[in-house]
Amino acid sequence: MKLNWLLPFVLIVLTISCNDDINKIGTSIDDTLISIQVDNSFAYTTSDSVYSVTAGPVPNRTIIQMLGAIDMEDYGSLRADFLSQMRPIAKFDSRLVTEDMLDSLVLELGFLPSSFLGDSLTPMQVSVYPLNKVLEKPLFSNLDPQKYYSPEEIIGKQIYTTSRQSYPDSLINSDGSRIIKIKLARPGETSKKFAQEFFKLYNDKGGILTENDINEFFPGIYVTNTYGKGVLINILSSAIKIYHSTYVYNSDGGGGLEIEDEPDEDDIYPLVVKKTATSILVSSNEVPTINHITSTNASYIENAIANDRVIIKSPDGYDAHITFPVTEIIKKYRQEIPKEAEINGNVSGLINAVNFSIPVVKSANETFKNYGLTPPPYLLLMRAGGKVTDSDGSIIEMDKNKFFQERKLTDGQNYFYASYNSKTNAYDFGNIRGFITNIIQKNPNNGNLENGGYPIDSDLILVPVAISTSYNEYYGTIINAITPYISAPTFVELDAKNIKIELVYSKKTY
Repeated sequence: MKLNWLLPFVLIVLTISCNDDINKIGTSIDDTLISIQVDNSFAYTTSDSVYSVTAGPVPNRTIIQMLGAIDMEDYGSLRADFLSQMRPIAKFDSRLVTEDMLDSLVLELGFLPSSFLGDSLTPMQVSVYPLNKVLEKPLFSNLDPQKYYSPEEIIGKQIYTTSRQSYPDSLINSDGSRIIKIKLARPGETSKKFAQEFFKLYNDKGGILTENDINEFFPGIYVTNTYGKGVLINILSSAIKIYHSTYVYNSDGGGGLEIEDEPDEDDIYPLVVKKTATSILVSSNEVPTINHITSTNASYIENAIANDRVIIKSPDGYDAHITFPVTEIIKKYRQEIPKEAEINGNVSGLINAVNFSIPVVKSANETFKNYGLTPPPYLLLMRAGGKVTDSDGSIIEMDKNKFFQERKLTDGQNYFYASYNSKTNAYDFGNIRGFITNIIQKNPNNGNLENGGYPIDSDLILVPVAISTSYNEYYGTIINAITPYISAPTFVELDAKNIKIELVYSKKTY
């Protein structure tokens, strides 16, 4: 054991003041006679402490949609498509558009040039099918699409590549994003007729469409790859647009379809007609959307896991299980600050920090360098099961999928995240002391040192996630959402034998 005694009290004040959310364990500390212990002896040396576990299907907690198919040596295969309901956003000016001015109904899929993996010159074909019923919750990435569509009812398909040379200027937005356009038509009908059907519904409802109106007309879409292999795209936006002609107001404010707005004999501003497109339906967080994902693992990964190497792979791959030394930490703390002595007022203590970081095996990343695969940008640390005391004090059952479905965030007690640092090749979770102090104070799983310790509280998992943040001038960076990471395939091998856990606690004997 490595123990360092730090005096005088000035150092203690500096240590404590660095963390504003410290919760004391026991009574107040007399700051005239106090010591701090630093214990770095907690180590992982056996394969049953840290190991890979099957991640399981991903819940519908992200708006990013994946499309394509790719095989990577030593990694495996990944196939992805998506199902989504749509919400209305159409705003037509009935004075400017008539039914005969409609041209076609088009699905537009937008993606960034940096948001795909594979060979940009590979020709791919995307096909679109209408859903025959609304998506049933809860939704997971292993759902069966055939429950929601009929293969013979295809309404559109399009060949595309992701190469810059394949895109005319009309399909590249000002921000550099690119568009895949798929003209939609019901079997045996024209796209113009499909557009007219929607326009009639819009007018019949007075321009106000409900979710039920849309579900009856068009429950949603299934977008899938039907030809080609070698490209996987992150679709950042999915919108259905009506292409049409429209009258526009002239510079005097006149124009439109009303007779009184037609130019008189002295007016030099005639009516103007131009071609445009109006977005009518979009996929968004307000409606159910799910990525349908299937994957296989190459023998490289299977053999690595069989040989006790700790692999994290996403999506639909592996998380990591870690047995955190909760019992050992609490035992060490109680050896120096016994509970009975603390109750009697003979001693008091304070857990200042539980610092935690996980290094990665850098050489393992080199295996997939040519594919552009990187470690997950963030890992979420949470219990594998059991009960936890939530931030509001209530006792709840721990479940990974519920975390995402209920849109939970990190709380300094049960959920923590770390970003991958490419310079240090590590995930540094920082001070997770709230995890230990919450167990000591609340003990939701009834652990105790006399009878088996804290096994349920010790079983944790590491899950690849995406973190959405915003900045506030008063509060700094604010986390808005934590979702399963599916933006790209990822791979990382954890260096389990060099995980760092540092316990820092203060002690005062009266």
